[in-house]
Amino acid sequence: MSTTSVLLADETGFHPALEKFFDMKYPTTLVDGTSILSPKTSQPLEFPDRHLDPFLSIKYVKPMGFSISEYLSEFCEAEVMDFVRNKQPLRTGRGFRVGRVPGQKTLSSAYEVGTYYVQNIGERAAGFPSRLYLRPSDEDWNSFIAISPPAPMFPGVQEETFKKSTTVYLFDEEEMCRFRPPPNDELVSEMKRLGDKYSQLAVYEFYDFSETARRLLEDMGRQEGFEWTTSGTGGYIMDIAPRELPPDGTEGIWSKISSTQSGKKPKGKERRLTTTLTKRTNARLRMENIVRAAARKGTRGKPYTPVAKDFLQKAWIRAVEVDATFLVFHCGKAERIGFRHRETQTLYLSEIIDPSVIEKYAKIQTGLHLAIAKDVLERDVLSSTKKRPAEPTDAESSSKRRRTTHETDDDSNPSGELLAKSLGSRNLALISLDQGLYRSPVPSSFVRVESTWDPVHHTDVDKELRRKARYSSSEYFTLILGDPMGSGAVGLVYKASATFRSGSKSFAHARLAVKLAFLERQRALLRHEYAMYKLLASRGITENILPVYGLFQDAETGILGLAMEYGGESVTCRKSEKTRQVSFTKQERTTIMNAFHQLHGVGILHGDIRLNNILLHSSGAVYVIDLDQAKVDPEKKQLKKEMDELALLLSNGDNAGDPDTN
Repeated sequence: MSTTSVLLADETGFHPALEKFFDMKYPTTLVDGTSILSPKTSQPLEFPDRHLDPFLSIKYVKPMGFSISEYLSEFCEAEVMDFVRNKQPLRTGRGFRVGRVPGQKTLSSAYEVGTYYVQNIGERAAGFPSRLYLRPSDEDWNSFIAISPPAPMFPGVQEETFKKSTTVYLFDEEEMCRFRPPPNDELVSEMKRLGDKYSQLAVYEFYDFSETARRLLEDMGRQEGFEWTTSGTGGYIMDIAPRELPPDGTEGIWSKISSTQSGKKPKGKERRLTTTLTKRTNARLRMENIVRAAARKGTRGKPYTPVAKDFLQKAWIRAVEVDATFLVFHCGKAERIGFRHRETQTLYLSEIIDPSVIEKYAKIQTGLHLAIAKDVLERDVLSSTKKRPAEPTDAESSSKRRRTTHETDDDSNPSGELLAKSLGSRNLALISLDQGLYRSPVPSSFVRVESTWDPVHHTDVDKELRRKARYSSSEYFTLILGDPMGSGAVGLVYKASATFRSGSKSFAHARLAVKLAFLERQRALLRHEYAMYKLLASRGITENILPVYGLFQDAETGILGLAMEYGGESVTCRKSEKTRQVSFTKQERTTIMNAFHQLHGVGILHGDIRLNNILLHSSGAVYVIDLDQAKVDPEKKQLKKEMDELALLLSNGDNAGDPDTN
């Protein structure tokens, strides 16, 4: 410990140095510089955000019912005094200096707001839990916990300026080993275990320094009957079985919230959550065989205007993904602290806190970081006991398997002809997710679109199909997407299964792949790829090309999906762990070379020769995939060059083109 350390607190109370830090707040003269920004506020909810498991979504948004500022200030004081009475006096150290107060500044973007908070308040407040709880003997204030500054903005890149997300996290082993004095192996191991279990201890959402952001935070407290956003598809519900939930803490802020809430007299019957899920369930008996496609919106129309419920939903999902309890919303002019209660699916929100007006803002923030750490430590102990299952609601079946409103016994062996006829001609694909935390309560409406790109003449061709409001069971099919199998320039590829009706029977097919393109550039590539598949089919090349069932667009978000057969794993899966190389038999090399000769024979250059783009099916069939870079009628020298590259790639022991080595 440094000999120049300053006493912060002892049994007599807080000393001036600590009081100086706790008294810190933002200056009232901070300048709003948002007028110079080029406004860029995008819809925060992305495609997966509409598909969170309904047992994990928000049902209610409620006020905490007490002043969180007063509570955290008192909590901070109690925890510090408990430490000095039972452990030792608290002094400054290398890792904690009182420093200067937050200075005058012009703030504009969310990045600047977040950086200002972290540098002036957050970094020092985040050090208290380590000093008081995790390593009380460390007088140098080496902190295991940190709050990450927002990701920096890149010059010349048009990016989001309204919102930036960051987190409170535990240092990894490498960072802990830099501490002086270093922690012992037992403590490092325990912190590593805790960090692996809780990758983020709390989530922060920073907004720009504008009146729009302040109004957004004010509106967050006006969410009576929170409506969770799902897909707008009507008449088709995925009944989701209850899931086991991580435990909630029982002490700290929850103890205060529960005692405050239980003391309130309800004003009439409490309003039940109204969501798309419950609305659709009430209607499903009337619409048993008819599906209403979601209304078309998303990337088209007016610029997005910030809506509080969208940002609450996004932040809640971030917290669900990392099992965090605390959510902090901060724009420099205002702040709200959120508390996520898992069992009741309720978000409790604090009052508005003004960092430039509230007294002892740094003390409140220190209390917040202490509360975050104590909550994690308590839940870590509680999670060693059996998790409790979520309670089923009227809208959700208690069945232990996933069902739909149109469930029948499935025939799992539809013929290729039936698949082509059904999946290849129906104009509505209902896509849902089954990926861990994401189990769709309502599927998204993906409507078939014909190619709007002519790869031969390089022109747009308007062939978009006429959309309908309602589809019968003979006009749509369902797709359930599992975990992603891979990613690339075009987007993500998922293993998928389909169900559809034909006549009086229901059919299931589990060997599909769906490629989703989210960004505009990815969509352009996927349109090109689909056009290439169609062109190959028109030129009679089908032997080494997977059956493609169509290109579909999500009515609400505009993302594109390409549905096709699953052709097996790429040849990279055969890479030797020892040599990091892939070898082929003579027959395999011949088959693959012939497949590309066929492409070249009809004037198609693949354009992206890599092992990842060659599939070997268990039957021995070879498939060429990923035609997003393909070219039509190239020069002969380009075709020769591609064949030379392929020959090199397939030569025994050569790993050229392997994405792991290039």
